[in-house]
Amino acid sequence: MRLIPFPSLVTQQAARVVGRPRFATITGSYEGKEFSMRLSRTIWMLTGSRDSDVIGVKIDHDGKSMLGDIGSRRVELAFHWTPVRSLVQGTYNGAPIRYNVDFRDVGVVGAYAGKPFRLAFDRQSRKVTGSIDGVKVLLDYNPMSGRLNGNLAGRSLDVTLVNQDLGEFFQYFFVLFP
Repeated sequence: MRLIPFPSLVTQQAARVVGRPRFATITGSYEGKEFSMRLSRTIWMLTGSRDSDVIGVKIDHDGKSMLGDIGSRRVELAFHWTPVRSLVQGTYNGAPIRYNVDFRDVGVVGAYAGKPFRLAFDRQSRKVTGSIDGVKVLLDYNPMSGRLNGNLAGRSLDVTLVNQDLGEFFQYFFVLFP
């Protein structure tokens, strides 16, 4: 058997890949409807669709803001990010939203439209548990495949996270609110 060497261009380009991938995606279904979201880490933009609603949110690290729309829902958020946690606050769909993401313990705690939510990931059981406005959340998460599925406060969620971890997904958790 004769081995064919990789072209030098491929190996040169592969050698330049440093750090996190430029794109992250979430694809699957939410409430039985198609859900897909893409995070560009080069232009810092969330794009995609939630059912028939187009997702278009610009992330401005210098201005520490996330501005845009998900369908007819306006996103006007400010954030303060550290490697350990992120605080997100502002308005989504005209209602106040504020939450803290803990990257170390992998959880999110906050409130949207006056309704509290708290989710936490248990590394041993690989489950995300908690509640949204008192309604139970029980999701299975496989860190190897990125699959996240189960019951999100009475709504079915079955998505796959690619090139991002659960903590980063929680940072953009607002996209799942009505």
